[in-house]
Amino acid sequence: MLQFELAQDPRICPHFGSRILVLREALETHRQARRLNEEDANALFNTAQVLTSLAEILVESRDTEEQSSAAPLLEEAVELLSACLTRQEAEYSDIKAAAAEMAAEGGVPLSEEVPIPVAATPTTTEEPEEYATILEPITPEALLDTAFAQLSALTALISAYIYTQPHSNPLNSVSFIAAPLIERRIPYFISELPETVPEEPKSHSGPTLTLSLTGIVEKPREVPTVATQASKTAEAKLLQANFIAAMADAEYRYELIDLPTYSDRLATAFNALIVIEPKSLPEKAQYRDVHEAYAEALIAFASTVGEVSPKAGGFTIQQLRLEALTQALKLVDPNDSLSASNLTARRAAEMNSLCGDIEMQRRAIALLPHAPEEMRQHVEEMTNSAGTFYVTATRWNSPPQTEEEKDLLRTAMFKAVFAASLSANEGNRPTKQDLTSVPPNAREEIMRDMLEEELVTTAEAQYFQSTFLGS
Repeated sequence: MLQFELAQDPRICPHFGSRILVLREALETHRQARRLNEEDANALFNTAQVLTSLAEILVESRDTEEQSSAAPLLEEAVELLSACLTRQEAEYSDIKAAAAEMAAEGGVPLSEEVPIPVAATPTTTEEPEEYATILEPITPEALLDTAFAQLSALTALISAYIYTQPHSNPLNSVSFIAAPLIERRIPYFISELPETVPEEPKSHSGPTLTLSLTGIVEKPREVPTVATQASKTAEAKLLQANFIAAMADAEYRYELIDLPTYSDRLATAFNALIVIEPKSLPEKAQYRDVHEAYAEALIAFASTVGEVSPKAGGFTIQQLRLEALTQALKLVDPNDSLSASNLTARRAAEMNSLCGDIEMQRRAIALLPHAPEEMRQHVEEMTNSAGTFYVTATRWNSPPQTEEEKDLLRTAMFKAVFAASLSANEGNRPTKQDLTSVPPNAREEIMRDMLEEELVTTAEAQYFQSTFLGS
């Protein structure tokens, strides 16, 4: 599990190689461990986690072979998680049956602490040492962790199929596995959780003084987070909405649903999750998570519709794409105090960069032949807005620490200069000199990304290349 943790840490991972390399090594290690005990639920779950993480990186790769290799990895992850969940459910049923039998016989309920006898120390050294593995009992939280991981893997698998099977429909098998998860298993696991967080026993004693011989002040004891039906229901609904969005996107690509149905499914899936006025910290976190997920689904909608139906419908198609992107921008606008609350510098930069990309996508659509005329009048405004978002993304309170953070900063600066080159505004804006912080190889990669994401046209890229990059 150590290799997997290393791959998840952007500060440490570069010292051991690329994330893909570290994850491949972790996968081989986990597979070897699983061969020692094919029935171990932890080994099944951990191996599936590595498979999913590796596949998600491969899907984003430009290499078509790597993209194609993601689907088999996710299929294996889904299979392992299915086996893991089956074993966990069986063990949980046994635990509940044993508890019911004990209660019927007047025994101690599982909710009460039972002292564990400690084995006596052997009186002679001739007796062989004995070892035991302590296995934690399966809880509803553990069942939900596995179920959520499987639903997330299925969601990723839908996206992977778009690369590997663009012309055949592989979605029936995904729906067959997901349906009982969403409709029966996850709701049951949630119902096994407490409805509210149990109150801690109140202490009637007065304040106490803690003395330390080392001079180190002891930190207050952290109260463990207790999962409740409400908290896990919110998490489950967001995962389900992400699954519905991915499925709707794939079904539209496979011509199984029409455009209004695709749009309606997104609205139905996410609108019910939006908290109008979040007050508590969990509600504010949920507010951001739902808004960001909905925005990503709307961005995918605009991209897919433009890719699958670039000419069909003309004005109507472009109008729908613009509406989707405009709504996405409102959902993740960092100027929204609720969206921006408690954000790290990196997360704020990511959100500003995303908003800049959305504005550039809106601008690109507004310049198309069939775009609404009223949107054409706002092209300059969109360009300047994108530039402002990108510039804001380059302003950090402290220098970026990891290579990923440095890449984020360089990308935002490059895009800020590019947006400035498209603007007629001669005011204070990034210039060619600001590109010195972006290495030549990074410039080429960012330019390719902007073209692939249709943030700029080929003609605009060629102009920028000759005027700002000197080639």
